[in-house]
Amino acid sequence: MESPQKSSAEKSGRKPGRSSQVTGISLDVARRQHGLLTRPQLIAAGITSMSIAQRVRARKFLPVCTGVYALGRPVTSELGACMAGVLASGDGAVLACRSAASLWNFLVWFGAVETTRPHSRRSTARNLSPPGIAGRRRLRASRTRYLPVEHVKRKHGIPLTAPARTLLDLAAVLPRDGLRSAFNEADRLELLKEKDLLDCIRCGPGRKGFSTFRDMVGIRHPEIAMSRSDLEILFNEECLKRDFAKPLINSYVCGEEVDFFWPDANLIIEVDGYEFHRGRMTRDKDIRKENLLKRAGHQVHRFSHWMITREIEEVMELVSFSFKTNVQP
Repeated sequence: MESPQKSSAEKSGRKPGRSSQVTGISLDVARRQHGLLTRPQLIAAGITSMSIAQRVRARKFLPVCTGVYALGRPVTSELGACMAGVLASGDGAVLACRSAASLWNFLVWFGAVETTRPHSRRSTARNLSPPGIAGRRRLRASRTRYLPVEHVKRKHGIPLTAPARTLLDLAAVLPRDGLRSAFNEADRLELLKEKDLLDCIRCGPGRKGFSTFRDMVGIRHPEIAMSRSDLEILFNEECLKRDFAKPLINSYVCGEEVDFFWPDANLIIEVDGYEFHRGRMTRDKDIRKENLLKRAGHQVHRFSHWMITREIEEVMELVSFSFKTNVQP
């Protein structure tokens, strides 16, 4: 965890001996950590073990667990409990798995505080207990061999795994339906980025639940498995197999670029779907574009990656029906 800023006593090489100095340093550390501080942070700031012990006896430092204290009063918030878990897990620890997903708001979780720490010897379980915290809380600290800086973010001042990495970790503990719901909510909140999901796919093989995570990425983010241009090629090949008239590809209609356009049938096909990951602004732009084309008298169909790769016969039936009903004799 980050060390507190140096006080005037530290800068001068003197240990803070006055009560006011100790109080000032303690407040500075605790206000950035939801009212919490650790023994290593206090020692690094020049506060002696004796001063710490005295303040514990005076109930100015309230123990949460070994080496972690609440300043003056117990922490009562969920953010405080999460921060306590991270501090208790040691240097480099971050909030992880269900606790991280809860902080990102794509999972509801009030169970044990879950953290992870790189290069830790083993996973541990311990308690966060009064008087430093309002109620006893279980802490599960796991170890990980791979936690690059790009997998770590901060929210409310608490270090935690990034959304994509959190979902990868969740794949090991949630059933498939639960993971799908978490993916949907993370997408709705626009928390997922393609490069982050790709990175998790690269580092994920061998992890428990990885195949489920990879399947979810393929469903929710189809361009990771197949690019838009690949989908266009596949769709065009299916049209050629059925001897459909040759369409205009990536042409402009009413000032808007469309994927496939058959002028004689006033038919427009878009193959990129309405994937959640594209964001609300992009979805709104697509809706406005479609409404504009429909007002101009064009029939517009939009097909997702799943439909083109898994339900192509139904897609082609609809395209064929559109030709029959729209092409003028």
